[in-house]
Amino acid sequence: MPVLVLTAGELSDRIASNLADRRKVFVTDEDLYAYMNVAILVASTATRSISTKFFTFDTFAGVFEYNLPRDAIRGDPAFNVLFDNVPLARGAWAERKNYDRTDPSTWGQPVEWSMRMNKIIIDPPPSADFAGKSLDVHCGQLADKVDPTTPDAVFPLPTEFIPFVLDYATALGWQKRHKPSRYKVSMDQAMFHLAELKRISENIHREAPMRFMHERELQRRDWDVRTDGRYTPFDDGLEQ
Repeated sequence: MPVLVLTAGELSDRIASNLADRRKVFVTDEDLYAYMNVAILVASTATRSISTKFFTFDTFAGVFEYNLPRDAIRGDPAFNVLFDNVPLARGAWAERKNYDRTDPSTWGQPVEWSMRMNKIIIDPPPSADFAGKSLDVHCGQLADKVDPTTPDAVFPLPTEFIPFVLDYATALGWQKRHKPSRYKVSMDQAMFHLAELKRISENIHREAPMRFMHERELQRRDWDVRTDGRYTPFDDGLEQ
């Protein structure tokens, strides 16, 4: 079955046609590529499912903050963090911990992670015994940009995203041409497509579901957690 695969140049031409500006007089190729890149950014962050990637860091004793690359999507629901190949529990950055980040005697094996801006925070900081272990972060990644110097490059989003990109970029073109009614029609169509993409996005590149740790598992790893001592059916496989 033939598959719709468009290059960046072909998509640029289609947008220009939508704007009744095939010669790209009022809206230039530079404008059109800029509009497509905005659409890529919006689609990537709204659906959080364009691509997935592992980012790996070497850890150091006492270092608890690690900078994520700028193309990581921090809102990805499939975000997963592993220390030395062991998944960490997700916590809240503002929670008070039972260790002093300046006191090596309170460091140890990280059991929890949280996020602040573009930084991954691991708790507690690695002690000397755990320094040098790998910290792996699995998360969404922004799609690549398109470049007017490489019009023959295949457009970097999945085929399902093409209607959104066409309408969104067309809307921005009408905005430049001061056509508010046409801008609204194209933007409304784009938002309709985006809503549908968000609905189906959980089925695209969802390779690493979150793993949550039971509090008793954390306690076995010497992490002091508050508990009311209630027993649940999920405890059956855990040591008492």
